[in-house]
Amino acid sequence: MRFRTEANAYASILSRNVAGIVPQCYGWFELDGLLKRVRAWPSSLLSVLRGQDPSVTKGLVLEDLVGAQCLSVHNVDLGVGEMALRALHKLHSAHILHGNPEKVNVLVILEMKRVVWVRFSHAVCQDSVTRQALLAELAEGWAFIYQRLVSPLSVSCLNVSLISPRYRMDS
Repeated sequence: MRFRTEANAYASILSRNVAGIVPQCYGWFELDGLLKRVRAWPSSLLSVLRGQDPSVTKGLVLEDLVGAQCLSVHNVDLGVGEMALRALHKLHSAHILHGNPEKVNVLVILEMKRVVWVRFSHAVCQDSVTRQALLAELAEGWAFIYQRLVSPLSVSCLNVSLISPRYRMDS
């Protein structure tokens, strides 16, 4: 079931042209129970979702993200936080609900200034995903980045800079 959900998410990502915010998917493979046969196909993910054989192990062939690290207090700042939330919003614009917006599901590649979302085993990829569900997930993502990871001093500076000078107490 996990493969089916992840394959469906990547099929949606590919069909809706949401690139760069997830690892590139090059296709999928299957291994039979005795490891006698290995087959791989380029990005024909929709066809694999039909008629799955439960005795066959299947997996996705994804981009190797050299130097990637899970999002943590050691590698996140306001810029990385913003990139992560923009990437999540881009997923949402394609009607893809990640389903598990936690720090282990966000990878940071500092050398490339890139943030990618991974692990789509809880994803929902339907046009019927409600706006409320997407907004709730975005709020959850904001909370874990800005309330648990980014330093409180940085967030307070962010809040002050967003307030109009007319309403600021320090001006």
